[in-house]
Amino acid sequence: MWFVEVMPRNPSAAMLSVAFDGDDLLNFVVGNIWFEVFPVESAEDLAQAADIARAVFEGRVEESGFRREDAFGRILLDDGPMGVGRIHVPWPWKARPSMRRYGPYSVQAAAQR
Repeated sequence: MWFVEVMPRNPSAAMLSVAFDGDDLLNFVVGNIWFEVFPVESAEDLAQAADIARAVFEGRVEESGFRREDAFGRILLDDGPMGVGRIHVPWPWKARPSMRRYGPYSVQAAAQR
């Protein structure tokens, strides 16, 4: 597998890790949320991965769950939220337990939003 891990300097930002299995699967860890994106069969399929990374860098990630094993959330992509993680409970988002919103990698990016 090939791995890329990005550790932000801003302590309120989410860590981003992406692993490619060499075939057609991307594994993501964003903050405490783990999820997969597949199939990745061409360079065009990587556009979604770039959109996910951009949203993480800009602080557009919300997470819920009490433990890492239960973490779930949403990544606010330009074309709408993407629900990710281990557990998807059909509660309204604001009613979910232990909600956290991650900050941007750059304070300048936050000021420009």
